[in-house]
Amino acid sequence: MYYSRLKLASVLGVCLLGLLLCLPNGMRKPLPSIPWRQIHLGLDLRGGSYLLMQVDLQSLTHDRLQTLSENMRDALLGAHLGYQNITVDAAKATITFTPRSAAEADADVAALNALPRAVTNEFSVSKREDGSIALVLAPESIRTRAREAVTQSIEIVRRRIDGTGAVDPEITRQGDDRIVVELPGISDPDRIKALLGTTAKMSFHLVDANPLHATYPPQGVSLLQMADPADGGPLPVFDHVDVDGSDLTNAGAVIDQQSGKWAVSFSFDSTGTHAFAAVTQANVGKRFAIVLDNKIIEAPVIMSPITGGNGQITGGFDAQKATDLALMLRAGALPAPLSVIEQRSIGPSLGADSIRAG
Repeated sequence: MYYSRLKLASVLGVCLLGLLLCLPNGMRKPLPSIPWRQIHLGLDLRGGSYLLMQVDLQSLTHDRLQTLSENMRDALLGAHLGYQNITVDAAKATITFTPRSAAEADADVAALNALPRAVTNEFSVSKREDGSIALVLAPESIRTRAREAVTQSIEIVRRRIDGTGAVDPEITRQGDDRIVVELPGISDPDRIKALLGTTAKMSFHLVDANPLHATYPPQGVSLLQMADPADGGPLPVFDHVDVDGSDLTNAGAVIDQQSGKWAVSFSFDSTGTHAFAAVTQANVGKRFAIVLDNKIIEAPVIMSPITGGNGQITGGFDAQKATDLALMLRAGALPAPLSVIEQRSIGPSLGADSIRAG
């Protein structure tokens, strides 16, 4: 049998190339000089964890209704109209309130319909037989926001998982409000569950200094618990968000130079820097609460204006908690809470048999 040298060289070249491509898979740490990446085994071959998570759409609806209620108050007060007994019902996607007088009912409806069209397209306004006025979110608006929330949640979940160093996670949408997370090689997903189950919605609020409001908070003030019960009981905090955590540009775990304990440093973009500077300049001597997922991490007193756009959170963190909180703040807040409705740990035995057979 005779083979041409060209054919023989081609066969040998293909075999050599195949060996080089497979070489990284035989090493624990491939050499940096080899540009090809390893073949990462999936959940079925390597084993790992499977999580099915669901977006809390009712919480998403409640947050949107709260924003609309603030727009509603501003519109009525701007038109010199009064209101009372405001009620937000997320289950029915409805805001109801009672006009100051029956004669102002038509004027209230007209003031609400005069809001920007991008807002009024989301709801309908109607007068009820009992004299109250109702704003009802449109079903299509709820569905649109739900789809956007799932898409945004998938991206944030991916950023959070990538920050932990997990290799080749599989994150996909299932249905209208569910997300499937597959983590090859991770048999204990407790830390991942904690990262994904935390909304990480941070905001900054002024604390109401009236001692009576700590027992009987008025409208516009909420009693929020401290994240660490050792820091004391609940504090009356104004509902108005003075600085939004969405304006953060970076966060990292650091060691506080004064206490020697772990802390989380953060920095704002230009919008957050301006808002932070304005509120600290106007409220020197008052307490300023840092709220994460409706719990107060800390509420320090504003000693002087903070104009640099940088800050630090101290709250009894260890290295792991500080790192995880910084990771969640960098990745961004979830638009709505995620709950784990199914969890499975898959062993690699079936995949090992398949690999050996192959």
